[in-house]
Amino acid sequence: TDRAFRTAQRYLKLAMTRPTSTSHQVAGNISRERGWYDDALKEFAAAIDLDPSDSWSYADQAYTSIWAGRPAEAEKQIAKAMRLDPRYPAVFVYYNGLALFAQDRLPEAIRTFEEALQLNPDLPLLRLYLASAQALSGKLAEANAMVAAFSAARVRAGGLPFVTQLLRGDDQEILFKAPERTRLLQGLRKIRIPYDFKDKAFDGQRLTGAEID
Repeated sequence: TDRAFRTAQRYLKLAMTRPTSTSHQVAGNISRERGWYDDALKEFAAAIDLDPSDSWSYADQAYTSIWAGRPAEAEKQIAKAMRLDPRYPAVFVYYNGLALFAQDRLPEAIRTFEEALQLNPDLPLLRLYLASAQALSGKLAEANAMVAAFSAARVRAGGLPFVTQLLRGDDQEILFKAPERTRLLQGLRKIRIPYDFKDKAFDGQRLTGAEID
């Protein structure tokens, strides 16, 4: 929200009186979320200048480069992050998969997303990107199964099954400020996903009037 942004900016201004790599990382992530990609990349470059051994600065830089439509640069940046941290987290692998996906290198992207899924199956949107890459590669059965697994994970977490209505740009539940939205949607449109909860696919799950009473 704007109020949260203003509060964060106030504390960040105070932190920047004695800037650290962390304060520049925070500033970069805020700018990326606001869509200010050039500003974000400058902040991550400043963070790297202050601490060139911090792998997260390169990872944040890579993620921002993907959003900015520069996936080839992102691939190099995330590779640097992974070299700096031999025990890199699953999200680094996910970012690498996004960079490959954004370059239409689908077989590599699929393998990379599958690796990230093994490391951490709870990464947000990972299964959707994997499903899209599979669908774009003609692996429709695998893609449908992956979307079903994504829906199941949402339900286990107390949410609702995934429907394409959630892909609307003004719906914040799925956080669709996601990178490469057009390419993602191209893949998902190739498989059968209910549009909303009125779809016949949910008929067997509806409560009867008596059950509701």
